[in-house]
Amino acid sequence: MQDLFAQDAIYRGCDSRDQSRQADGASLNMVLHILLRVIAQTLQANNTGAYNSNNAALHFGVIAFIHRFGSSLNEHVHFYVCAVDGVFEEAPSDGGSDAAYQTSQPRIVVHLAIGIAGEVVAQAQASMRRRILRAYVGRG
Repeated sequence: MQDLFAQDAIYRGCDSRDQSRQADGASLNMVLHILLRVIAQTLQANNTGAYNSNNAALHFGVIAFIHRFGSSLNEHVHFYVCAVDGVFEEAPSDGGSDAAYQTSQPRIVVHLAIGIAGEVVAQAQASMRRRILRAYVGRG
């Protein structure tokens, strides 16, 4: 999974030559949101045995932040992203006798992502690159 969303290649390919955009918080947030959307879509498309075919019902877990400097305190803008290798879904109730317990405590199931190999990685990275570049062109 760590290879799938290697932000360095994506960010470097999009705008590392444009130093003014590295400091622009709105641009960084835009890039991070695109990155996270592609991660979510890739995980939703490569999960095992979801009860619901609606991707809106499949959620992913991620911690991400923008890091603005390197080890020598030089400007080095990059992202740290830690994503779960799968999606979460609320399982349908089994119709048991304790209905009050079921409504207050939904059962959450994790569906592991499968098939995330070289081709899927390349598609996700190409999608990120296209979307980020299109967003920058739209911003002017």
